[in-house]
Amino acid sequence: MTLPGVVLVGARGYGLHHRANIDRLVAAGVCALTAVVDPTLGTTTDDGAVVVADVVAARDHGPVDVVVIAAPIAAHLPLALAALEAGADVLLEKPR
Repeated sequence: MTLPGVVLVGARGYGLHHRANIDRLVAAGVCALTAVVDPTLGTTTDDGAVVVADVVAARDHGPVDVVVIAAPIAAHLPLALAALEAGADVLLEKPR
C-alpha cells in the first residue's frame, strides 16, 4: 500500500505549523511528505524533505494526493488551481 503523499507549499511562517503536523502524521505512518515548495528557501532540501519549484515537479518525487498551501494570499489562486489540476485535495490556509 502506498501512503498518501503530501506537498507543503510555503515552508516558513504558518507553514512551520503545518510542517509539524505533517511530520507527526509521517511518524505515525499515515502519510509521506513528498516535497516542499518554497522558492524563498534557496536550497534543495528542507529538514530532510526535497524542495521543488512547484506541485508538478513534486510528482517526480512521489505521490501528490494532498497539497497544503501556506503561502502569501496573492499566490493562493494559482497554487490552488495547480494543485487541483494535479488531482490533489487542497488545504488552503485562509487569511485572518
